[in-house]
Amino acid sequence: MFQKIIIKDFKKIIKDMYKGYPMYYFYGALEQKFGRKEIIPILEDANIIRRVDINNLDGKTRYILGIEGLKLVEHWSIGTLTKWIIILTVGLFIIGGIQIVLLLN
Repeated sequence: MFQKIIIKDFKKIIKDMYKGYPMYYFYGALEQKFGRKEIIPILEDANIIRRVDINNLDGKTRYILGIEGLKLVEHWSIGTLTKWIIILTVGLFIIGGIQIVLLLN
């Protein structure tokens, strides 16, 4: 159950980052949610996020989605689309079957 919550939170943060891509830079979202800074190097090594070097006076590290992060969001979106297509197809088969039964009576 705990891992499911973490994955859900992670997906929400990555999708929020995608909504602002490429104009917005994020800092602190992942550290605040998961409570540690070790997650940033892991995600950078996996190329899910990347550091953005901009002139920041506050000393905070800013990051943006990387190539693999964009692929993750695309994969999640395609999965959702596939589910909807399957649901609609099954629904249309049921409606068609009902019409055939009504026509035969």
